[in-house]
Amino acid sequence: MPIHDLGRPDTSSLAAVSPRRHRRRVLLGAGALALVLATIGITATRASRTPTQAQSPSMASPNVAAEARAAVQHQRSGPAMTKSTTSTGAAAVLLDGTYPTYIDKVDVAGAAITIDVIQVFENEAATNAAIEDGMAPSDAQYLYVYVRNQNPRLRTLPVARDVEIRFLDGCEAPPELDAALTELAKRTTPFSSLYYYDVTVTNGTIHHIEQHLTEAAC
Repeated sequence: MPIHDLGRPDTSSLAAVSPRRHRRRVLLGAGALALVLATIGITATRASRTPTQAQSPSMASPNVAAEARAAVQHQRSGPAMTKSTTSTGAAAVLLDGTYPTYIDKVDVAGAAITIDVIQVFENEAATNAAIEDGMAPSDAQYLYVYVRNQNPRLRTLPVARDVEIRFLDGCEAPPELDAALTELAKRTTPFSSLYYYDVTVTNGTIHHIEQHLTEAAC
């Protein structure tokens, strides 16, 4: 009969149990580490996504999104909206030639005239143009002059010092520029569509102005 040493613990059962306990501890430690890593990964993902979502137009408030779209639309449409109905300086210069116009304004001090270029039709062409624009044939048949003015653009051009201005009554404007423009200003103020003026332009400057009627004299 074997005699056990009472001073020593029985290690046979511990030897059998220890590997299992060791494996359990390893598995528990690995699981806890995986859980910690997963938690860190989720937190980092949320943190990295938050700024992107805050900057995304789809996540912005409706007012902010609308303002952004309006700003883009304004930038795209800017060049189309910069066209002005009044042109001055180099942009207002006409090519050399004679143009039928309405005189909108006479700047005596600045020696410049603001004009509205029009189309003038005479005789049969006047009748046809008036009918095209919606006038009844019974009214258009009596026209000998018809003015079409579909473009609202105004142009301001300088006036030559030796400009010649002729009026329907046979009078000519005084030879001095200031006096000539003063007389023209009197005759064109207030504005009346009863008269139009042939304006001759050379090198961007008005050199000749002649007054005409847009309606029959009698």
